[in-house]
Amino acid sequence: MSAARRSRLTRGDLGEAALLVVLVVVALSGLARTFTGAQFLLVGTVGALLGAGSALLARRHRWPPALPVLLAAAGVVLLGGPLCLRAAGGTPYLPVPGTLEQLGDAVVGGWRDALTTLPPVDGDGPLLVLPFVLGTAGALAAVLAAGLRRPPLAVQAVLVLAAPLLVLGVVLLLGVATPASVLLQGGAVAALALG
Repeated sequence: MSAARRSRLTRGDLGEAALLVVLVVVALSGLARTFTGAQFLLVGTVGALLGAGSALLARRHRWPPALPVLLAAAGVVLLGGPLCLRAAGGTPYLPVPGTLEQLGDAVVGGWRDALTTLPPVDGDGPLLVLPFVLGTAGALAAVLAAGLRRPPLAVQAVLVLAAPLLVLGVVLLLGVATPASVLLQGGAVAALALG
């Protein structure tokens, strides 16, 4: 690809993406009482890094928005088995039909399972796909929105914060009736959003 088709990523771009990844991870931390252990947060962080990296790569090469979405989806397919389906047995490290079927079932039906299972759910089970996909989609959408340079600044700020706040809303719906620390999580999200 020619240098004319590439744009440089500035420190501001990288800092903004890092802040959005942290914002998504803080939103995902609300699942602490939903899952046993902290594996959900590690998986969600990897997903957020995958989504942000896909968006930054697209911004650097000036790709259309569909390409980073496809790149992130491919990353979910390749990494979803090793990160989220290890406890399910079989061949989770390879994207073979059985693994892809389990991954698809977890993405499509995992939401229902998370809502109908008494918490805490197994922190090593296939429901780990949920924080992984939430982290990937949230960071991807937020960093893509941050790359938009045409809308007015106020509109761009709302677009950038929409994805992490949507992740927070989904986490609250999937979470337990009494979250771990509403004040701490809400304060962290508010402080990061203002940043």
